[in-house]
Amino acid sequence: MTISRTEILNRLSNLEVVMRREKLWAAQAPSQDALKSELPFAFDTLSIEQWLQFVFIPKMTELINRGLALPNSMVILPAVQNSLREEDYPLVYKAINEIDLLFNAGNPKS
Repeated sequence: MTISRTEILNRLSNLEVVMRREKLWAAQAPSQDALKSELPFAFDTLSIEQWLQFVFIPKMTELINRGLALPNSMVILPAVQNSLREEDYPLVYKAINEIDLLFNAGNPKS
């Protein structure tokens, strides 16, 4: 199954809107050193909302805009679950879950 790049951009845009509404969107970027983390989700240097805003959304947007290969599958929601409570941010959970589902639609769970 081919993932629609337009649909990905729509879902990334929705995630940004939700994060702004929930006041999880930062006005200032983290330091360049913090952005250089090599750990998954930059857990050692960024909060999950910083990673979404300053790493995930820009990287995915760049891949799409440049016509580069996209991941065949990915799961972000568990990382969000480690940092944000669903009852506090249900719309963020929903937006992330929709992105996960889009990337995993053709990949049956093992």
